Amino acid sequence: MVQVQWSVKHWMMYNKFMNMNKVLILFSLIVLIMLSCGRGPEDTGRTFVPDMQYSSAYEPYAPGPNVEGSSLNDGLSAREPVKGTIPRGHFTYHLKDTDEDRERSKEVISPIERSDKNLSKGKELYNVYCGVCHGEKGDGNGVIVANGKYKPVPTSYIEGRGMELTEGEIYHAITYGKNMMGHYKAQLDSRERWVVTQYVQSIQKKAKGE
Repeated sequence: MVQVQWSVKHWMMYNKFMNMNKVLILFSLIVLIMLSCGRGPEDTGRTFVPDMQYSSAYEPYAPGPNVEGSSLNDGLSAREPVKGTIPRGHFTYHLKDTDEDRERSKEVISPIERSDKNLSKGKELYNVYCGVCHGEKGDGNGVIVANGKYKPVPTSYIEGRGMELTEGEIYHAITYGKNMMGHYKAQLDSRERWVVTQYVQSIQKKAKGE
C-alpha cells in the first residue's frame, strides 16, 4: 500500500511539473512573438500629429512643381521674393554710394519715431560700434584716438561741422562709410542704423543746449 501511494504522489507531482513547463513554454512563445512584432531600430516611434510630419507644403530644398508654361517651371520649391520685398521691420534706402547721393542724403528724413526706447537702444549700439572712434561723448576722442593708434581725428558731434550733420547725412555715413571710416551696414540693419542716428542727434542737440 505504501509503494502504491508513493507512486500516485510521484505521478501527481510529475503532472504538475509538466503543466508548469507547458505554461512557461507558452508564455515564452508569446513573449517571443510580441518581441518579433516590434518596430525596427531605425523607427522613430508613433506619429501623434501626422499633419506636422507629413506637410502639405513643399519642404525646403525638396523638388518643386514643374508646370510647363507657368512661372512654376523650374522644379524649385523655394520661390524668390517679389521684387522690392524687404524684411519685416526693415526700411528701404534708395540712395547709392556716390558723391551726388551723399549730397542728397541731407534731405533724407528718419522713418522711425523718436522715443526713449529708441534712444536707449541707439546709445547701446553707439557705444559698441561707434564710441571706440568717435568717443563716448561724441567728441571724436575715442579709445583708438587716445592710445595714438589712429592718426586721423574722427568727426566730433559736439563742435564744428559734425554738430550740423543732418540725420540723413549721419545715416548715409553709417551705411556706406566716409573717408577712413568703413561702412556698418553689415553689422547694423536698417532700423539699428536709424536708432544710432537718433542717438547721435541727441548728442548734437545736447551740445547746442537744445
